[in-house]
Amino acid sequence: MNTRISILFIMLSILTYAQKPKENFFRSPLDIPIVLAGTFAELRPDHFHGGIDIKTKQREGLAVYATADGFVSRIKVALFGYGKAIYIDHANGTTTVYAHLQKYSPRINAIVKSYQYSKEKFEVEMLNIKDSIKVKKGEIIAYSGSTGGFIAPHLHYEIRHSKSQKPINPFLFGMDVSDTTTPIVRNVMAYSFSESGHVNKLNSSKLSLRKINKDTYKCIDIYAYGKVSFGLNTYDLLDNATNKNGVYGMEMTVNGKLKYSHKMDSFAFNNSKYINQLIDYKKYKINKTRYQKTYIESFNFLGIYDKTKKTDYINVEEGKKYNVDIRIFDYKGNETSVHIGLIGRKGSYKDKNTQYSVDRKVFNEFSDSGVKASFPKYTFYKDLDFNFKVNGKVVKVHNSSVALNKRYTLTFDTKQYSTAHKKQLYIAKIGYKKKWAVRFHKKENKIYASLKHLGNYILLRDSISPRVKMHNFSNNRYISKYKTLKVKISDIHSGVSSYDAFIDGKWILMEYNIKKGYLVYNLKDKILSIGKHVFKIVVSDKVGNTTTKKVNIYKGDLSKLKKQI
Repeated sequence: MNTRISILFIMLSILTYAQKPKENFFRSPLDIPIVLAGTFAELRPDHFHGGIDIKTKQREGLAVYATADGFVSRIKVALFGYGKAIYIDHANGTTTVYAHLQKYSPRINAIVKSYQYSKEKFEVEMLNIKDSIKVKKGEIIAYSGSTGGFIAPHLHYEIRHSKSQKPINPFLFGMDVSDTTTPIVRNVMAYSFSESGHVNKLNSSKLSLRKINKDTYKCIDIYAYGKVSFGLNTYDLLDNATNKNGVYGMEMTVNGKLKYSHKMDSFAFNNSKYINQLIDYKKYKINKTRYQKTYIESFNFLGIYDKTKKTDYINVEEGKKYNVDIRIFDYKGNETSVHIGLIGRKGSYKDKNTQYSVDRKVFNEFSDSGVKASFPKYTFYKDLDFNFKVNGKVVKVHNSSVALNKRYTLTFDTKQYSTAHKKQLYIAKIGYKKKWAVRFHKKENKIYASLKHLGNYILLRDSISPRVKMHNFSNNRYISKYKTLKVKISDIHSGVSSYDAFIDGKWILMEYNIKKGYLVYNLKDKILSIGKHVFKIVVSDKVGNTTTKKVNIYKGDLSKLKKQI
């Protein structure tokens, strides 16, 4: 009995901690007032935002501090995603993450650079280093930057459960920002889910919305029948910033009874894809507007909902009236409400203009003109009518407005191409006014890609090698006063895949500045002897076209080296 009581006490202690985190455990990661460019669980393409984005006054190089005592458990350097990031495990069972860093502190940077040289790679991931780098609360661990792609300077900060790696809203730990502004509602959509039903004689309808005062909106009464619900295009504003941030939560009542509720306290990264079930994905893909649904789709496994309350569609009956109230709120308790009147009136709406019907529970495959699209079971969230065809060189895989639960495979038959040309083929996604290569694989007489989006694709050929140009030096250059060597690289077709640089045959670390398109080598990394040295760089694109360049560089007194040049 005592053992059972002890176990129960421990479980209750853990539960209590999870519900009420200590607000004074963490300090701020920066020594400036916290102003946010992005909030926790904000809606992003195909995922939720895992932390908060802290503004750094449009500058790089601000000191980033460990927010509590702990051990560095992971370090990752990547061209995209989080860029340069550091993960610290803490005694309270949490991990803090600091991302898009310009550089690490000198102590940590020396460890990372040594690892990069040992692997001869710029992009590295260091795991299981928990016992080697201990940090104290308030210690400088890095400097803020904008690494990780085409992003503006800011610090991305997260708090996660160390064991599950689930991110937690930093506001739950006392992270404070100034916020006295109520959320904004831009538009409201109504949806019908019955073949014999409708909303305003349509299967979906944008409602007429009027603002009553600073925190109240009202829609003109609508006529509907059958299963109905709503979606809101809404965002939150914080003080001292104009960024359109994510809202903390939403609730919907129908005739005074709670019908729907969610809050953004935590989520699982592996469920983040279900954001496309939370939003009206079709509207988002067509006009980049996100409507958050006030109902839960059948295959939506997000943990943000209040599952203790019954959540379902509104079943609108003939002649009855329904008062719908939707409340949108931020973490500080500022809230906005939307009032909608529903009147039951029979009617229906049905539209179909497609080639095929897809049963989500079975394997589906479509082919046309040597191109095949293969969909495993449960790739789709629901059964649907589907289009697939090859129009000239463009492969139309239905359209991009349908979200997917799994990846599918798109395969091109390449037996008509010569061996030389096969090596130069790649698959590209066709977007608005541009094309970009997707990750592809090749086997004899075919090229294929595992894709997570529908839309238009094309098979292209790349016969042009990458462009490589010495940016701040040239052949036979005297570099004694230089701090860095810079090389401009680009590829106009399939894109740069890899690069390696060497001095006198030994690999050197060159950081890739994605935004400016050049590689940078810090000459402090290697003490060059007086005299002549050979700089070599090799750049390859995604189909294997390669450019190699060599130049001579010199270290020492130029007047004494003239005889060597």
